[in-house]
Amino acid sequence: MSNDMTCEKLREIGAELALGILPGRERAAAVAHLDRCADCREYVEQLTLVGDGLIGLLPGCEPPVEQDFARFWVDYVCVGHRPLPPENF
Repeated sequence: MSNDMTCEKLREIGAELALGILPGRERAAAVAHLDRCADCREYVEQLTLVGDGLIGLLPGCEPPVEQDFARFWVDYVCVGHRPLPPENF
């Protein structure tokens, strides 16, 4: 990507920038654009807030396999649902 970052280009890559996954050269061009464009800066700030909120919804860690199995067993035997078993057992 060239160093001539436009508002249109920034909006195409804004989510990647907000999530911190934009490659180095593109990131440098985007940050340089943000230094001079308040509208795009606000856009990326809003995307960052959304990304942070979504990350906050993730559990701290995956439940142990035993919990997956227990949940499957209760659904299958006690409740009568026939879900697919968890992949880990």
